[in-house]
Amino acid sequence: MEEVVQRRVKPKTIVHYEGMVKHLKEGPLASVQIAKLTRPRVQAFLNEKLDSGLEPKTVKHIRDTLRAALNVAMDEWELIQRTLRRRRRRVESRSPRSAFSPSTKPSAS
Repeated sequence: MEEVVQRRVKPKTIVHYEGMVKHLKEGPLASVQIAKLTRPRVQAFLNEKLDSGLEPKTVKHIRDTLRAALNVAMDEWELIQRTLRRRRRRVESRSPRSAFSPSTKPSAS
């Protein structure tokens, strides 16, 4: 986390962020694959946090931290997808090589 936010925020803020991430890492969402992460599941997680006695503002911070992490993941995934598409286009645009090398071309008889 420090690599991402360290240059932009105060050390106390980093400690705060790490606390929010700890809630996510140790919570029931930690074992859920991103593809299976649904709004109802996230809402149930946030409700559990509220029911456990956390302040609504703290739960909002946890939600905001989750949103930020998912946005970064989506941005990185899009970057990976764009790179793969470009590479695929380059490979497809190359002219196909002849099945015959210059020394093995059939002669016109």
